[in-house]
Amino acid sequence: MIRLWPVREWYMPEDPAEWPAWWHMGTRVEPPCEKAAHWSGDTVWAATVDGVEVAASWAWTEVRPGVVVLSDPNGIASNLRCRGASAPEDERLAAIVALNRLTHELPWRETVCSILRMLRRHAGLGTPATPRVRRTRTPSMPC
Repeated sequence: MIRLWPVREWYMPEDPAEWPAWWHMGTRVEPPCEKAAHWSGDTVWAATVDGVEVAASWAWTEVRPGVVVLSDPNGIASNLRCRGASAPEDERLAAIVALNRLTHELPWRETVCSILRMLRRHAGLGTPATPRVRRTRTPSMPC
Protein backbone atom coordinates (compact mmCIF):
# COMPACT_ATOMS: atom_id res chain seq x y z
CA MET A 1 0.00 0.00 0.00
CA ILE A 2 2.60 2.58 1.10
CA ARG A 3 4.93 1.82 -1.78
CA LEU A 4 2.22 3.12 -4.15
CA TRP A 5 2.28 6.56 -2.50
CA PRO A 6 4.46 9.28 -4.00
CA VAL A 7 8.02 9.19 -2.67
CA ARG A 8 8.91 12.14 -0.44
CA GLU A 9 12.48 13.15 0.25
CA TRP A 10 13.05 14.08 3.89
CA TYR A 11 16.13 15.46 5.57
CA MET A 12 15.78 13.77 8.96
CA PRO A 13 16.78 16.20 11.73
CA GLU A 14 19.11 14.81 14.37
CA ASP A 15 16.71 15.94 17.13
CA PRO A 16 13.43 13.93 17.04
CA ALA A 17 11.69 16.96 18.62
CA GLU A 18 12.09 18.62 15.21
CA TRP A 19 10.34 15.76 13.39
CA PRO A 20 6.73 16.11 12.26
CA ALA A 21 4.03 14.60 14.48
CA TRP A 22 3.49 10.91 13.67
CA TRP A 23 0.19 9.13 14.30
CA HIS A 24 -0.85 5.50 14.41
CA MET A 25 -2.87 4.53 11.32
CA GLY A 26 -3.49 0.92 12.25
CA THR A 27 -2.16 -2.40 13.44
CA ARG A 28 -2.94 -5.85 12.09
CA VAL A 29 -2.59 -8.76 14.51
CA GLU A 30 -2.11 -12.41 13.65
CA PRO A 31 -2.89 -14.68 16.61
CA PRO A 32 -0.52 -17.59 17.12
CA CYS A 33 -1.40 -20.73 15.20
CA GLU A 34 -0.04 -23.00 17.88
CA LYS A 35 -0.06 -22.68 21.65
CA ALA A 36 3.72 -22.06 21.83
CA ALA A 37 3.81 -19.70 18.83
CA HIS A 38 4.16 -15.92 19.08
CA TRP A 39 1.68 -13.18 18.24
CA SER A 40 2.75 -11.14 15.22
CA GLY A 41 1.49 -8.54 12.82
CA ASP A 42 2.31 -5.21 11.28
CA THR A 43 1.74 -1.59 12.16
CA VAL A 44 1.46 1.59 10.10
CA TRP A 45 2.40 5.10 11.22
CA ALA A 46 1.97 8.32 9.23
CA ALA A 47 2.96 11.98 9.25
CA THR A 48 2.71 15.03 7.03
CA VAL A 49 6.04 16.30 5.70
CA ASP A 50 5.84 19.66 3.93
CA GLY A 51 2.18 19.08 3.08
CA VAL A 52 2.69 15.53 1.79
CA GLU A 53 1.43 12.42 3.63
CA VAL A 54 4.14 9.92 4.35
CA ALA A 55 3.96 6.60 6.13
CA ALA A 56 6.09 3.75 7.38
CA SER A 57 5.01 0.18 8.02
CA TRP A 58 6.84 -2.75 9.58
CA ALA A 59 6.23 -6.26 10.80
CA TRP A 60 6.55 -7.08 14.50
CA THR A 61 6.67 -10.19 16.66
CA GLU A 62 5.89 -10.55 20.34
CA VAL A 63 8.84 -12.51 21.78
CA ARG A 64 7.19 -12.79 25.19
CA PRO A 65 4.11 -11.13 26.71
CA GLY A 66 4.66 -7.37 26.72
CA VAL A 67 7.83 -7.44 24.58
CA VAL A 68 7.49 -6.75 20.86
CA VAL A 69 10.34 -6.36 18.37
CA LEU A 70 10.76 -5.61 14.69
CA SER A 71 10.44 -8.87 12.78
CA ASP A 72 12.77 -7.64 10.05
CA PRO A 73 14.68 -4.40 10.75
CA ASN A 74 15.67 -4.27 7.06
CA GLY A 75 12.07 -4.68 5.86
CA ILE A 76 10.49 -1.35 6.83
CA ALA A 77 8.26 -0.12 4.00
CA SER A 78 7.93 3.62 3.50
CA ASN A 79 7.42 6.30 0.89
CA LEU A 80 10.10 8.38 2.63
CA ARG A 81 13.52 8.80 1.11
CA CYS A 82 15.43 9.75 4.25
CA ARG A 83 18.45 11.97 3.89
CA GLY A 84 20.93 13.15 6.46
CA ALA A 85 23.31 16.07 6.64
CA SER A 86 26.17 13.79 5.66
CA ALA A 87 24.71 11.19 3.30
CA PRO A 88 26.69 7.95 3.22
CA GLU A 89 27.66 6.52 -0.14
CA ASP A 90 25.23 3.62 0.26
CA GLU A 91 21.75 5.19 0.02
CA ARG A 92 19.99 1.89 0.80
CA LEU A 93 21.95 1.44 4.02
CA ALA A 94 21.28 5.06 4.99
CA ALA A 95 17.54 4.49 4.48
CA ILE A 96 17.59 1.36 6.66
CA VAL A 97 19.40 3.20 9.44
CA ALA A 98 17.06 6.22 9.25
CA LEU A 99 13.87 4.14 9.22
CA ASN A 100 15.13 2.02 12.13
CA ARG A 101 15.81 5.23 14.02
CA LEU A 102 12.23 6.29 13.31
CA THR A 103 10.86 3.03 14.74
CA HIS A 104 12.95 3.47 17.87
CA GLU A 105 11.54 6.95 18.48
CA LEU A 106 7.85 6.22 17.85
CA PRO A 107 5.66 4.75 20.65
CA TRP A 108 4.60 1.80 18.51
CA ARG A 109 5.60 -0.85 21.06
CA GLU A 110 3.26 0.59 23.68
CA THR A 111 0.47 0.80 21.10
CA VAL A 112 0.90 -2.80 19.94
CA CYS A 113 1.19 -4.13 23.52
CA SER A 114 -1.98 -2.25 24.47
CA ILE A 115 -3.81 -3.84 21.54
CA LEU A 116 -2.53 -7.30 22.51
CA ARG A 117 -3.63 -6.82 26.15
CA MET A 118 -7.10 -5.88 24.93
CA LEU A 119 -7.29 -8.90 22.64
CA ARG A 120 -6.21 -11.23 25.43
CA ARG A 121 -8.96 -9.93 27.70
CA HIS A 122 -11.56 -11.21 25.26
CA ALA A 123 -12.26 -14.89 25.64
CA GLY A 124 -10.92 -17.23 23.02
CA LEU A 125 -8.51 -14.86 21.25
CA GLY A 126 -5.47 -15.75 23.33
CA THR A 127 -5.55 -19.41 22.44
CA PRO A 128 -6.38 -21.30 19.28
CA ALA A 129 -10.03 -22.18 18.96
CA THR A 130 -11.00 -25.67 20.02
CA PRO A 131 -13.12 -27.29 17.35
CA ARG A 132 -16.62 -28.11 18.49
CA VAL A 133 -17.83 -31.56 17.72
CA ARG A 134 -21.51 -31.74 17.08
CA ARG A 135 -22.85 -34.81 18.72
CA THR A 136 -26.00 -36.43 17.61
CA ARG A 137 -27.79 -39.11 19.47
CA THR A 138 -27.39 -42.51 17.99
CA PRO A 139 -30.81 -43.81 17.07
CA SER A 140 -31.80 -46.70 19.28
CA MET A 141 -32.12 -49.90 17.40
CA PRO A 142 -33.88 -52.89 18.71
CA CYS A 143 -31.73 -55.96 19.18
